[in-house]
Amino acid sequence: TFLKSALVAGFPAIIRAQSVTNAIKVGLVGCGGRGTGAASQALRADDYTELTAVADIAQEQADHGLETLRKIQKIAGRRVRFEAPGSAAAGDEMSNHRLVVVGAGFAGLALIKGLKGVRGLRIDLVDQRNHHIFQPLLYQAATSILPPSQVAWPIRLLVRDLPAVTTLLGEVTGIDTADRQVGLANGAKLSYDTLVLATGARHAYFGHDDWAPVAPGLKTLEDATQIRRRILLAFERAEAGDGDAAALMTFVSVGAGATGVELAGTIAELARTHLPVEYRNIDTRRAKVLLLEAGERILPAFDAGLSDYALGALAELGVEVRTGAAVIACDETGVTTTAGPVAAATIIWAAGVEASGAARW
Repeated sequence: TFLKSALVAGFPAIIRAQSVTNAIKVGLVGCGGRGTGAASQALRADDYTELTAVADIAQEQADHGLETLRKIQKIAGRRVRFEAPGSAAAGDEMSNHRLVVVGAGFAGLALIKGLKGVRGLRIDLVDQRNHHIFQPLLYQAATSILPPSQVAWPIRLLVRDLPAVTTLLGEVTGIDTADRQVGLANGAKLSYDTLVLATGARHAYFGHDDWAPVAPGLKTLEDATQIRRRILLAFERAEAGDGDAAALMTFVSVGAGATGVELAGTIAELARTHLPVEYRNIDTRRAKVLLLEAGERILPAFDAGLSDYALGALAELGVEVRTGAAVIACDETGVTTTAGPVAAATIIWAAGVEASGAARW
């Protein structure tokens, strides 16, 4: 089947779609079960007792983590003879292999869980936050479909059954490869025999980092709550007559990859289906949701047929899609594209990612 159990990171999966086609038709086009607008219906919080997780990308990330695991076992095996639980003791030399994992995302957690029960290994898991985020559903927290608590879990909770793992809240500031030490912002140093960097990615503004304050991206729980606040406050301001209602009710999603498509579709659905009965002075169904893509088609990483299907689904939701429209300027009044300016109070950046700053360590 297309969808697999998402147990690698410790999450149960409740599967409705049984094939690629069905997954698309319930709005799950996109990485890791991300939806194309209908997802807020397909993945309602009150539909399930546990978080719904479409696990294709979770599995992909886990596979990457397990590939790293095999490399670690190959490297560490030269220094330490690993033993399975219940085997004969290997002596003191086995108790000193120190593995430091930086990052508690899918890859980091999959790696650690893959090492469960291996004797002679001590693991320090470092993350700058104390929670793991289920990224495929983060956009639903950003659009108020799910509460943040349903897309984030304490890291300590996820590894509490792994006595070899010590979880540390900290920010890595440098790596001394000669002395095999990881430096943290609080001055602490972690010694390691093997080091794994699983720090993920961050937003890429293609040389225009000054756009970040007016066009936030979506990578963290803080990003999600900030975007949610901007969306909801835009409607509140329009209701109160505080500013240009047309601009306040215009929402721009820059970048038509999975995240941009998800956000645009869900905002449109929110405005047209859920909010109209809650406002008296404005008709939220008149909100304009614009999806901008510099390339020739949306979801360029997917098959063209899927892009066409998603385009039709977005049109049904009332999303206006503009391809071949690269953003050349962005400020608090809106965006300017190669096709002209767009007045908008809410801009969300989903146009690209880049590797974390780990390479500079």
